Amino acid sequence: NNIKPFYVTGKKGEIYGEYFIREFQNNTNIIMEVVKAIECVNSNKNHTDSTA
Repeated sequence: NNIKPFYVTGKKGEIYGEYFIREFQNNTNIIMEVVKAIECVNSNKNHTDSTA
């Protein structure tokens, strides 16, 4: 198991936990949008491969 344990105790911990979850979700959303953009560009190539 390489995942660091995450424990929440008290109100401050709850707030930090909520922030951590939202930050993680935001980063995930950004990565997903970048992947979608890469797939869009890759599927709509307007040039030929000129590696010779």
